[in-house]
Amino acid sequence: MPQKKPSLSDAVAEALREESDLRNLTFVQEDAPELSPGSMDLIGCTFTSCHLTDCRFDHTGFQNVVFDRCDLSGSRFFEGGLKDVRFVDCRLIGAVLTDCTLNSVTFSGCGARYLYLSGCTLKNCLLERCMCVGGGLISLKLQKTGLDGCDFTGCDFRSTDLAGCDLSGCAIEGCTWTPELLKNLTVNMQQALELARLLGLNIIP
Repeated sequence: MPQKKPSLSDAVAEALREESDLRNLTFVQEDAPELSPGSMDLIGCTFTSCHLTDCRFDHTGFQNVVFDRCDLSGSRFFEGGLKDVRFVDCRLIGAVLTDCTLNSVTFSGCGARYLYLSGCTLKNCLLERCMCVGGGLISLKLQKTGLDGCDFTGCDFRSTDLAGCDLSGCAIEGCTWTPELLKNLTVNMQQALELARLLGLNIIP
């Protein structure tokens, strides 16, 4: 008789007992809210249509991990490392990433209202077609990171150096900025007019 595959909660509990990592596991339609795996590493795992709201990924490492159509709303990532991770069509409403290092991480088609990133380093990352209205992207270090087709309406970009970034394909109305960190930011003409007004410039038609 084949052995029953452990649930995500059971797999995490066992890994915590054995002080081991989760490797090369696939989880589909798991219901594991408020999960707290601690400082273990998740390597080569795939999560599909999982309910992972209000989880606490404090000091958790992720490598070669895919979150596909998962709900991670309200979850917290604190002082963790994410490398080669993809969030595809996920819900990240009110999720928080603080003091994390993201390397080759993609957020694609995610509903991420009120997503809050603070003190994170993003290298070779991509945010595309994400709804990030009302969120915070504060004190970020962006290295070769793309922002394409996202809705950042009302977002807080304070203390984030946007030099070299291209926001011309994004919605940025009503955002908060640190003006001196907008140098070499690429925007379209309409965005340039709005930013000029925020900077107190008088525009003559």
